[in-house]
Amino acid sequence: MDILKKNMQIFKVKFTSEHYNVGDLLNHPESELMAEPRFDGNRTLYIAYNINNIEHIKNIAGKLNEKSILFVYYRDERYLYELLSKVDFTSKEGKLAFYAGDYKDAEGLNRLDEMFKTLLYTYSNMCPILLNSLDLSYIRGAKEFFRYINDIRDNFVFLIGNDLNDTLCGVQNRLLNLHAYVANPGFNEFKEKYGSLYRDKPAVIVSSGPSLDKNVHLLKAYENKALILSCDGSASTLNRHGIKPDIVGSVERAWDTYRAFYENKEFDPRIIFSGPAVVRPEIVEMFAGKKMISVFKSRDVYGDWMNTITSEDKGTVYSGSSVAHFLLNFADALGCNPIILVGQDLAYSEEGVSHADAAEVDESIDVSKATEWVKDYEDKDIPSSRIWKSFLLTFEEIVRDTDKVIIDATEGGAHIKGSVIRGLEETLEQYCIEELPSVADLLDRINVGEAYINTARESSFEGIYKAIHIFDGLLMNIRSGKKMNKKAVMQIEKGINTQKQLDRIYDTLEFVDKEIVQNIARDRFLMMLFQYPIYSAIRSINVLNTSKYTIETICFNLKLHWDMLYIFELYANKMLKVLINGLEDNKDFFGKLPEFNEKLDNLERDYKYLYESDKYDTIPV
Repeated sequence: MDILKKNMQIFKVKFTSEHYNVGDLLNHPESELMAEPRFDGNRTLYIAYNINNIEHIKNIAGKLNEKSILFVYYRDERYLYELLSKVDFTSKEGKLAFYAGDYKDAEGLNRLDEMFKTLLYTYSNMCPILLNSLDLSYIRGAKEFFRYINDIRDNFVFLIGNDLNDTLCGVQNRLLNLHAYVANPGFNEFKEKYGSLYRDKPAVIVSSGPSLDKNVHLLKAYENKALILSCDGSASTLNRHGIKPDIVGSVERAWDTYRAFYENKEFDPRIIFSGPAVVRPEIVEMFAGKKMISVFKSRDVYGDWMNTITSEDKGTVYSGSSVAHFLLNFADALGCNPIILVGQDLAYSEEGVSHADAAEVDESIDVSKATEWVKDYEDKDIPSSRIWKSFLLTFEEIVRDTDKVIIDATEGGAHIKGSVIRGLEETLEQYCIEELPSVADLLDRINVGEAYINTARESSFEGIYKAIHIFDGLLMNIRSGKKMNKKAVMQIEKGINTQKQLDRIYDTLEFVDKEIVQNIARDRFLMMLFQYPIYSAIRSINVLNTSKYTIETICFNLKLHWDMLYIFELYANKMLKVLINGLEDNKDFFGKLPEFNEKLDNLERDYKYLYESDKYDTIPV
């Protein structure tokens, strides 16, 4: 039992029962592995699925190289209990991870999702370890498990993103929206004062899937009896039917979003805009009344940063990766119940149509040539896309995490697991009974005090100024790393004749890893910008398929470091320009601060080179 307690403490394993009389569940000497894995790979994540022989697990754990890890999964936690009761794995801390239980339930899915999001950043190579079995239930279970792990990996890569300019544009937009952000009420204040008015009241999230045309007209009769939250892509459809939503939401920073859904359009002055300050400022300006642009993506570093530097937590709502995710979480955080989804297809129609008729963005495909498929609520395959499949996984995660009833009244499209499938008409008749207060009227009652605005002015200027110095310090290390890298390459070209020369090359690799990459990883502000090039470098190193240094692998690493340092230097400079421009763009806001103009002039003088080349310009997306 002492072994079990030590293992549980080291690996943070919990069991639903304090004690099992397990017997010899893992004593299956006749079981064989499908294939003996190779263990010389670089940064490999080995995944053992329901291996019912204790010796197999001990053997695999003993052969792991220093840069790989073993993940052991059992559906029945008694197997894991027996394994940890009989084998002392404490010397393998950091090399093993364990999971037991039915990963299909809500809690299990969340735990597994969090574990693999952590693992997949470092271990992009995955090697399944299976039994050579004729048991059909074992084969089906393994296929389903690894299909889900692959979905987690695909979604993880999708959410990391790959466009640093896109990230910079988000920061740029936040700074352009800074004054409006400060001057408007926050979600927290709105919820604190008026959240009780919407608690346990119905909300409708209107998306723009092709099924919206079937039932959108039904919402007109319930305009004031449900909180109607419209995605920006659905606003035109609602307008065509004379339906005024309470809120229109947007989360995209792209110019194309403004041009498609907002440019040359007019919105009723009593419609409220809500979304993170990452959106184009032109979108915010389309709405005449007060806004709640202070609602930021939780888990978003730059959103948290902006909340911090303005001295008040205006409120965070998880935005996921789509505006519908944001609005669903907005309604959840406000206490609405049930939350009704309309037009949330996440799939093409039978005819291959992507959106409702009035939607500004629309496409058609030949469904016979579709490459991505999802299940509908009758368990039939329907055509989808990679992005929609990722959205679907996020919806299912949100549904698992909430205690609210999520009703999918789309009447078509993908099955969002955990949601209740119902028709829209019967849902509206049952839940939308009493009139709700107008969000616009309530926001009009909230005034942002001048004292707060003055405090926010000072603290946001200090926050931006501090961020400039963070990137300036990073640039110093990057330039040192580039010089060391050049010398190391020149030494290899001349030939390595002494251990001292080889040690200097190792020092170069270590400097970039510890003083640059690891420092970036420890600073969320830096990591948010550079996570994709670091992840890409890790994946490239994994391709080497070796954990040992040779002249070839050293040269590979030096070239990889050089390319990475080039990206770091370029985008650190781009970020500096974005931050300095942010101060310039907010001259009217910051102008009252003493010495502001002098400090801005000094920055523009010190970083004059940023304005002498267009390579440091931020590219609007």
